[in-house]
Amino acid sequence: MAEAIRRAGLPAAVSNSAGTFVCNDLLYTLLYRIELEGLPIRCGFLHVPCLPEQASEGTPSLPLAETVRGLAAAVAALIGK
Repeated sequence: MAEAIRRAGLPAAVSNSAGTFVCNDLLYTLLYRIELEGLPIRCGFLHVPCLPEQASEGTPSLPLAETVRGLAAAVAALIGK
């Protein structure tokens, strides 16, 4: 998925952490529920940057249209299109 986003001309990197607070909690809560309920699904987490109008100076950001384009590339890679 990261490679597909990069091929779309946008920055992307693989990380083994969803973050240190809310994002990490969300990922591990979902993974726990999937395991607990024996659901036959996989789970992952995509961290997207702030919009430029949300970001303080020096904080990475992307315009909404570019974020949407990156997410579309990621989903297309996930489903094999």
